[in-house]
Amino acid sequence: MAKNITRLDLEVFFDKAQEKTHELMDELEMQGDGGTTAVSAALTALIFRILINSPSIPVATGLIAVCMQNAAVMAAEIEKDDEEELH
Repeated sequence: MAKNITRLDLEVFFDKAQEKTHELMDELEMQGDGGTTAVSAALTALIFRILINSPSIPVATGLIAVCMQNAAVMAAEIEKDDEEELH
């Protein structure tokens, strides 16, 4: 019997996955070149998984676009917080 997954369940899982990803990236950055190689490898692996698990390339590119938009919003919020701390 399948469990009914709620929006809250998905949000909790999303946050947990994001946290674990950040932890792994931090660990890889400390072991390597400070980030460039780790980020490139992780991004390649994630894009590959999106492409092979999506029903079509347009669906995959749409998901990638949404992820890029979310990341841009997050980065802008951090940049704003940093600017406010300086003033």
